[in-house]
Amino acid sequence: MIRNGGTVMPAFSSQLEDQDIEDIIHWFQSLWPDELYQVWAKQNEAYKRNVD
Repeated sequence: MIRNGGTVMPAFSSQLEDQDIEDIIHWFQSLWPDELYQVWAKQNEAYKRNVD
């Protein structure tokens, strides 16, 4: 979404490097309550196992 934009969000691929986008995502995640982060981490691991 950050890279390619969406319905109302502009694309930032021409302004931000991949590392900048990763840093933004990590910053947002640092604001999440621990319970939410744990749910996301579990789902993300399951997704990675199914994609590989």
